[in-house]
Parts: sequence; C-alpha cells; structure tokens
Amino acid sequence: MRDILICLDGSAISKQAIPYALAIAHAFKAKITLLHVLEFSDNNIKTPVDPFLWALQKQEIEIYLDDIMSNFPANTNIVTSHIVEGKAAEEISHWIKKHPVDLVVLCSHGANGYSQWPLASNSQKLLFGSKVSTLLVPAKEHQQYQKHQEQPLHCKKILVPLDGSVWAESVLPVALSIAKDQQAEILLAHVVPESGLTHIMPFNNDEIALENSIQRHNEQVAANYLEQVRKQLSLLSTLNISSMLIPKHGVCDELLQVVAQDDIDMVIMNAHGRSARAGRYHGNIAMDFLANSKVPVLLVRGITPQDDLLRPSNIDQPELEGRYPQRAY
Repeated sequence: MRDILICLDGSAISKQAIPYALAIAHAFKAKITLLHVLEFSDNNIKTPVDPFLWALQKQEIEIYLDDIMSNFPANTNIVTSHIVEGKAAEEISHWIKKHPVDLVVLCSHGANGYSQWPLASNSQKLLFGSKVSTLLVPAKEHQQYQKHQEQPLHCKKILVPLDGSVWAESVLPVALSIAKDQQAEILLAHVVPESGLTHIMPFNNDEIALENSIQRHNEQVAANYLEQVRKQLSLLSTLNISSMLIPKHGVCDELLQVVAQDDIDMVIMNAHGRSARAGRYHGNIAMDFLANSKVPVLLVRGITPQDDLLRPSNIDQPELEGRYPQRAY
C-alpha cells in the first residue's frame, strides 16, 4: 500500500478516521492524500452560486486541511491535500480512477452528524461501488472521540476472519505488517458452516446422526486448518497469534459477537471469500459485517489469491508487502 486517500468533508466527525489512516501509512511507509469535495447543496443545485460565498467556503476548507496537515507527526511520509468540486461520491470515485490509490479511508458518518443509520449515503456509495481497498471507521460520539485522541492510536488486538479460501488468506501479509508495526495480537477466526442437509420434515435418527457426523467433521477440519495457519504465521513473527473456532452458523453475527467480547480494535478481511463471484466488488457477508461493525474494518480488495501465499519464501516478497497485484474484474 503506497498511496492512501483520506476522504474528509470538513467536519470533526470525518477526522476520526485520520489516526487509523496514519497507523496504516506508518506500517507501509505510504504517501497520504487528503481529499475534500466542495459540493453544491442538493436543494440549491439549480440555483446560481454566489462566487464570493463559494470562494469563502473554499478558503475555510483550505484552512481546515492545512490545520490537519500541521498536526501530523513529523515522521509522516509525503502528505498532500486537494479540493475538488462536484458531488462527493462521484468526485471521489473519479479521483480513485485517475490516481494511484491503494486504500481509501473514510468515516461512516460526516457533516450531517451521527445517526441511527449504520452508514451515511456517500460512505455507502463508495463502499458498494469501489474496486480499491477501503478502511471504514465507525463514527463515535464526540466525547468518546475526544477521550481517544488524548493518546496515540495503538491497536492491541486485530481480528482476521478466515473461511478456508485463498481469498480470505490473501489479507494475511497486510495483517502481519500492521500488527508488527502496532505490536498487536492477531486473532484468527473461523465460523464453522452448517451441514447443508436439506430437510422439510423433522430429521429421523439416521439423519440426525449424519448431520452430527458432518458437523464434527467440519469442526475438525476447521480446527486443523486454523492451527496450520497459526503455526505458519508464528514462523514469520514473534507476535502473539491465536485462533478461535466458532461452531455456529450465522457468520456475520458470530464475528460481531467476537468483536464485542474479545476487545477487538480492528478487523482486516477480504471483500470476498469462498463464494467469490467474478464481476462483484464484494461479498454479502463482508458488506453486512462492514455496515454493522463497531470497530474499524479494513476491507481488502484487488489482491490476487495465491495457493502458496502462506509459504515463508513468499510472505516477504516486496510485491506482497507493497503494492498488491490487481484482480481482473
């Protein structure tokens, strides 16, 4: 990840994403771009804009961005800021297409304030219509954010959901790099799938025995898989790496429960898993989890899965730790 784009709308809420962006930029020595879209009000889109007021708004945003940049740590890599005009989601998408962006960072809510809806409209548009990796930071109440800002960001535990697919495993180099930089623990989690037996009437004894047998098989295979991944990662790092097998069926709900109960600070997951389909930017489980998570989620897209990704000889390749190979959509 060499180029990180932070989307800011001029509000204090949107600035909540900055500490997490800085942490990732530090881990990858990435360049940071601050982007603000100066947009027309939907109610006044057909009304001529007062040039004086428009220039005044632009000047206010320039001061806002300059103030943010002046507070960045001295060791931050190259930082630039840009102001574009138009509609927020459309202009940000256009920027991503025209510039080398590896990661988009945004807050779940912005200038309109925190609401009962999990995502603001612009955040939702960017998440559902973008091909690049995205870090979504859930907006917090102002008091919680102020308390958090008193100390430098430190992620103590990072959750990495795995479903056994090479898509899911492809985020492990990213997770390792961030965890090493933050000295964070990595928790690998796998939710055991349902047996998949079709039934209309209640199961008889033979069918119950078959279902239980399949469930035990799935749990054993998953446990062996998680332990294998954990051991391979432990060969590459001295970090505390643990695993969790979840013998239940609601993947999103179970992972959200893990986040709440295990004091997870960040989740790193691929936009696709075992059921990945060509032409889709994300899977349903990833989007469901992203919209309901109470902690920041790094949704990784565009990494080409490789069967030998976990081999020690490949983990340290610059290609995996830098700009990732793009998936052909």
